Amino acid sequence: MIASTDRRTNPYLIYLVTSVLITLSLFYIDEGFYDFRWMASIGNWFVFVIYASVIFAFQALIYLLLSRVFSIRGNSLLVIFAGSCLAVIFLTTVVFG
Repeated sequence: MIASTDRRTNPYLIYLVTSVLITLSLFYIDEGFYDFRWMASIGNWFVFVIYASVIFAFQALIYLLLSRVFSIRGNSLLVIFAGSCLAVIFLTTVVFG
């Protein structure tokens, strides 16, 4: 039996990974002053979860809006990428800036 090669991209998994990576890089630069000592404080982890959650929520919201406006069926990588870019640009300029 030949295995199916139908690979569907789960946008929420991609958004979760990118939100964690973006937040890790922000904390590496801002909280840890270019090192990982910030990880020793439980308070920094609390703020980390809040930042990652906000970034994830905005990415998911933009994905839902774009997929409904353009009525794209399935998981289009273009919509996933556009949602990530728009969420990161909005959050870095308006919310966290």
